[in-house]
Amino acid sequence: MLNADRIGGLLLSGLGIACIAASIQLPRIPGQPVGPAVFPIVVGVALCPCAVLILLSAGAVPEEEMIGDDLPAQYSPAMAALRLLLPPVILVLYVLAIEPLGFLIAGFSVIMATAVLLGGRMIYAVPLAAVMTVAIHSVFGTLLRVPLPDGLLALPW
Repeated sequence: MLNADRIGGLLLSGLGIACIAASIQLPRIPGQPVGPAVFPIVVGVALCPCAVLILLSAGAVPEEEMIGDDLPAQYSPAMAALRLLLPPVILVLYVLAIEPLGFLIAGFSVIMATAVLLGGRMIYAVPLAAVMTVAIHSVFGTLLRVPLPDGLLALPW
């Protein structure tokens, strides 16, 4: 895994640098303080420290070898297939639920379900989902003025 982590970190840093370089080339929109390059630059800048962390942690924790029947149930082929299918299923359910339920309820449900399915505990998943849903709604709905469906519940601002 040591080499895979190093290769992944290098690829991620290259992706971040390429994202920054490509977004600097985007034309500016006259009269707009925020142009089309801002978001890709933010993503590229965020990818670079993540790549450095992956490179620094490569090989930090030795992996244990598990052979045959010593594998826990979470590593069974059936669980691997289920975990592979869960992200697209969650996204399809989100797309179907966002209009009738609204962004707040659908976003909260998706973030909480994803956190729990990735192994997080419910005591942390609920506050994470609540804070992130309000933060995403505030950034996109208020600052960027992206229309988000209210559905059954709307924020007061």
